[in-house]
Amino acid sequence: MRKFLLATCGTVALMFGASTVNANDMDWSGGYVGGLVGYGWGNSDHCDAPGCVGGVPAFPAADPDGFLGGIAIGYNHQFANNVVIGVEADASLAGIDGSSGSTVTFGCAGVCATEIDFLATIRGRLGYSMGYFLPFVTGGLAIANIDGSIGTPVLASSSTTETAAVVGGGVEIAINNQWSAKIDYLHVFDLGTFVYAPAFCVPPGCGIRDNTLDVVRVGVNFHF
Repeated sequence: MRKFLLATCGTVALMFGASTVNANDMDWSGGYVGGLVGYGWGNSDHCDAPGCVGGVPAFPAADPDGFLGGIAIGYNHQFANNVVIGVEADASLAGIDGSSGSTVTFGCAGVCATEIDFLATIRGRLGYSMGYFLPFVTGGLAIANIDGSIGTPVLASSSTTETAAVVGGGVEIAINNQWSAKIDYLHVFDLGTFVYAPAFCVPPGCGIRDNTLDVVRVGVNFHF
């Protein structure tokens, strides 16, 4: 995580230094496509069936973390007062995973594991143009694929696609009239609860709840 943040800071410094745009000439209106990489970390509590639905204190916490990378597409419109509104969609493959040993209370032998292997978002963006410098806030819908498993070796596993609200913010910097670089932060709220092993655990029914995720990403966009 520390190495990623240091690399991110270096990228931001290069973004400032590489800009060749005249601030008075910059207009953010138009479409764009780009690529992104990032680091995510989150929370994921494994639970038995009553714990999943009845508010019983959480059992093993397999807090996942890892990297992701993908593509983005969006469109901006800049008003005469320099307010910029837009919409952006992105999709990333991810290796955000974590595991935890079981507990006597949980009743299952081995390791409980959670993995997020896909993350996509569809968001609105609201920013203010300061020439080549565009700070923004963003919010919308996140879609993630979550894998849950229990046991060493694996006794049971399942996969589900869940949705949740996502909010965040960031800054985009124009390098020239066609290329820009950006850094953003997103918080994905609870991705829901699902039961992944109905035939195991005591009482029957293992699941995952309290699936939240935070992501820091850097990217490059081509504007057209």
